[in-house]
Amino acid sequence: MTSPRGVRIGLIALQVVGSVSAAAGAVGLLGGGIEFPTEWLTGSPFTSYTIPGLILGVVVGGSQLAGLIAVLRRHDGAPQLSALAGAIMMGWIIAEVLIVGSIPGIMRNLQVLYFLLGWRKWGWSPSGSVLASTHGSTGGHGEVSRIVLPIRLTGMSCSGPSDCVTRFRAVACVRGGWCEGP
Repeated sequence: MTSPRGVRIGLIALQVVGSVSAAAGAVGLLGGGIEFPTEWLTGSPFTSYTIPGLILGVVVGGSQLAGLIAVLRRHDGAPQLSALAGAIMMGWIIAEVLIVGSIPGIMRNLQVLYFLLGWRKWGWSPSGSVLASTHGSTGGHGEVSRIVLPIRLTGMSCSGPSDCVTRFRAVACVRGGWCEGP
């Protein structure tokens, strides 16, 4: 199990790589530094790489940057933004493979790498496992949230936050901080 500090450092590193490479890819597509055959776009909604370059820079790169800033500032929404950035990256790769394909070699290797980076961000971000929340006092040490571990892994459901907390192992989190193990 990775420590909360390790997760935070990992998310920062992954989002730096994601935002820088998305920006570089967008500049390459828009500025002509990366030349792909326009035949690859046949049957797609695109006639050039301009719109895909804008999507890569604004949507993919922007989500990576938003997640990075949120993690650096320890924002309450950082886990959700990081998970969203990972999902957007995976979606971009899936769309790329469906539209232009996947040629063996560097292209396929990069597609696999970036899909796995997005998947890792999704996996490290507890937003997929935040199913219920209750609040309580820490005896003067700030507000505590109870975050329930993924029900999808147990195949069970619950009727509400208090039911989930009593039926599943929970972790305590200081509000605005990163989760600490039980």
